Amino acid sequence: DHLHACASVRSSVGSAKEALSDKLEYLIGFLGGEFHVEGAYPAWEYKEDSALRDLMVAEYEAMYGQKPAVEAIHAGLECGLFLDKYPALDMISFGPTIKHPHSPNEKVKISTVETFWKLLVAVLENIPEKD
Repeated sequence: DHLHACASVRSSVGSAKEALSDKLEYLIGFLGGEFHVEGAYPAWEYKEDSALRDLMVAEYEAMYGQKPAVEAIHAGLECGLFLDKYPALDMISFGPTIKHPHSPNEKVKISTVETFWKLLVAVLENIPEKD
């Protein structure tokens, strides 16, 4: 006689995330239900111009002789929380290969950890100093 549903509304575009949430709220209200939002992550929109990303790509290419995979994703990352407080912050998210994240079966591909550690060190060593 009832339905309880839980959804994680995510988007890399804040307005798209809000629009989807508004549609869900309308539909649930129309059907006589209740709608609640808990634990929402702010969006983390892709920046066309990112000096940090450019440096990371250049360092990766220099170290490994190939271009890294650079992808914009819709996940609710902590990056959105930081950007919400520091809008001018230039940031990226990167790391080793992880299978089944946030589950009891989460695993990291150990052979990919060193790759990203070395990349992080190289990038930190080559960040230009600001005046």
